[in-house]
Amino acid sequence: MQSRSSFFVLCLGVLVLSTPAKADPAKDLRLIYRDLDGMCRGWSGDDPHTQQACDVRQKVSKMLAGMGYCYGRQGQAGYQMQWHRCTKASLR
Repeated sequence: MQSRSSFFVLCLGVLVLSTPAKADPAKDLRLIYRDLDGMCRGWSGDDPHTQQACDVRQKVSKMLAGMGYCYGRQGQAGYQMQWHRCTKASLR
């Protein structure tokens, strides 16, 4: 299972590094995170692919954080949170 997660992260890295200069790699990662989040939350807990989606989602989250993005702001409910450039009011 670990090798499959590593493969997914490698694919994400290739996507980000091969993105044209004008493109926004953080936007691509935010979209990938959204899709992985849906898989992680929506798939059966018995399906090993669910855990893989959750593992890769966590790695994408770390990549976004490394690019200066945060998920949610102080005072927001969970349904309101989204990825954004970190500010003083951001959750870290």
